[in-house]
Amino acid sequence: MTSLTQIVRQIVAPTAQSGLHVEVGADWAQGRTLFGGLIAALGNAAMRGLVPERPLRALHTVYIGPNSPGTVYFEPTIARAGKAVTLASCTVKSGGELSATVSAVYGAARESMLDIEPRPVDGVAPPEQFTDVPVRAGLPTFTQHYCQRWARGAWPFSRATASDMSVYVRYRNEDTDMLTEAHALALMDAIPSPALALMHTPSPASTLTWTLDILDPRFDFGANEWWRLDAWVDAADGGYVVHSSHVVNPAGRVAAISRQVVAVYG
Repeated sequence: MTSLTQIVRQIVAPTAQSGLHVEVGADWAQGRTLFGGLIAALGNAAMRGLVPERPLRALHTVYIGPNSPGTVYFEPTIARAGKAVTLASCTVKSGGELSATVSAVYGAARESMLDIEPRPVDGVAPPEQFTDVPVRAGLPTFTQHYCQRWARGAWPFSRATASDMSVYVRYRNEDTDMLTEAHALALMDAIPSPALALMHTPSPASTLTWTLDILDPRFDFGANEWWRLDAWVDAADGGYVVHSSHVVNPAGRVAAISRQVVAVYG
């Protein structure tokens, strides 16, 4: 297996000969494509080469086609750089085809009279009270890189009547003591859509868009610390699901608000 740390090293130090390309193995696969959270995190890492210091405030990813294991290419550009805010974008290509676009907003902090912090879900027991979901056949391949502990809600394909769930997540075998921004971003997509708990039988699903609004840009937590994703379905119709989640960091703060549009087949 190749750690995320090793993959990110490829994209933050490109050479003139190689440009911004990354080799990603099948151990990061999610069905016939690579894990979507990984692609978003690498797209942001590519843009970070152009915007190294301003905190990340928002990230929007559109998944256009499959990113096959192997070589993935990233082409970052800056759309506008103002006094406090920089807007950047990155095209992603796999197999010679456009496979994703990633857009980001980076903004320096400014003084404001407003300070409103969302509250995480109350009453969720700590991760020590739960056990790891075992790595087994049938789960997406990339999940072997993460430990998950199911704290609230139903399992996928269990005919549940409610979608709300809370799952603790951390890295399983990352060769780093501290997380980076890329680690945190990829982890924020590491759980299945809560819509799958409502399904009666195993059915494929594919994320079309993923939007992250970053509320706390501090990501330098220990690699063994638990994050928690509190997720729920907002709406579903015509084979498309909109679901949201609050990303709770190890300090107990809601670090990001996530929203995805997912196509479900079944």
